[in-house]
Amino acid sequence: MIRLFLAVCGVSCAIAQESSPGVRVIPQSPKPAEPGAAAAFKNPPGVARKIMTRSGPMLELLDDYVEYQMRANPVWAGTLGDERYNDRLRDDSPGACAGRLEELNTLRERLRRIDRAGLGEEDALDADLLDYELSLAIDGAALFPEQMPINTMDGPHVTWPQIADMIPLRTPKQFADYASRLEKMPAAMQDTIAQMRAGMVAGRTPPRLVMKHAVAACLAQATPEIEAELKKGAASRRFAEVAEGLSNLVYEQPTSLKPAADQYKLPIRQSGFFSRNAGAPPV
Repeated sequence: MIRLFLAVCGVSCAIAQESSPGVRVIPQSPKPAEPGAAAAFKNPPGVARKIMTRSGPMLELLDDYVEYQMRANPVWAGTLGDERYNDRLRDDSPGACAGRLEELNTLRERLRRIDRAGLGEEDALDADLLDYELSLAIDGAALFPEQMPINTMDGPHVTWPQIADMIPLRTPKQFADYASRLEKMPAAMQDTIAQMRAGMVAGRTPPRLVMKHAVAACLAQATPEIEAELKKGAASRRFAEVAEGLSNLVYEQPTSLKPAADQYKLPIRQSGFFSRNAGAPPV
């Protein structure tokens, strides 16, 4: 019985994975591998039942929405471990904002074309939550938040200096991606300035009394003390990463120090105070 249950789960998962582009599973009516499995496919137990009753179109839409979020918010994607967009910043130019709004509308239209009557409990809840989130983003776009990008609590002057602490910086590729991000910052700042000017013309920018503190916050990011603190923090983090890597390498290859020495370009030195097998006798 246990083998039959595992076979049912395995077959249904495999078929569904091939048919769904991102996650997981869609309902199928696979032909059983053997006659005795027919009853189990009609009434599968536990996990198999949930796998086989999820909506394929709903799961595909959820996958596409997550992919949209990763592309639209590359720094956030990097904090979640998706490094495909680590060389990018969020694009808030007018063309990019219009493109994201069009994509959000397309996702919502796809969602509302799904027949809710055929959805199970999990899919119905996912559909309700996704509809709410998409509608919130679409309705919010009418307020032009990109034309109000800076305040005393948030903005590029706050988030950009934090990027190095939000994502891993260990491999040459990660450092190269971070350098590409730094190179994109001047153009991104020009887009931010252009959006703020458009917001001023439209009367959306907060009043001078509110914004004057944001100016001081921007200037505070350029002090020698801030620069020294960032360098110290980067050096401390790099030291901790190297120390952890060295410890792991020595543990994994305990019979020789050469791999660790080669990896970190360190000389191997000998001491007369102790040997590989024992220390010197007490004096």
